[in-house]
Amino acid sequence: MEKWFLFTIIALCAFGIQRFLYKVSAEKKCNTAWTTFAFMGTVAFLSLLFFLISGQSVDNMAFLAFISFINSASFLAGTIATIEALKYVATNIAYPVIRLNTAIVVIFSIVYFKDSLSVFQIMGIILAISVIVMLTGSANN
Repeated sequence: MEKWFLFTIIALCAFGIQRFLYKVSAEKKCNTAWTTFAFMGTVAFLSLLFFLISGQSVDNMAFLAFISFINSASFLAGTIATIEALKYVATNIAYPVIRLNTAIVVIFSIVYFKDSLSVFQIMGIILAISVIVMLTGSANN
């Protein structure tokens, strides 16, 4: 099995568990700030632990600090928005809308990194976005 595929499957499962825990937090009406703090604290602790175990060094600390700040702010905003949305909207409506962020990532990678897509990849993206739109639309009905 290819490494990238294994990492992709692990990420899929990890994000699934994370999203499930968001829903549990919303259903139990937990304090969003404390939930977010617990998630972010756990991520920071585990990241530091893995970094120390790896024995790697950081060549550009300023760049790492910059992207860490952007990532943390994005994670904070995304977590709070997701949990709050799940308190008011059904999961089958909230998550398809939230998953539209994939389209933003693809567009950014095409513009910024000059990635090129095959016809099959373009068709897959269009199909995925169409399914998300249809799921969201049918959930409203």
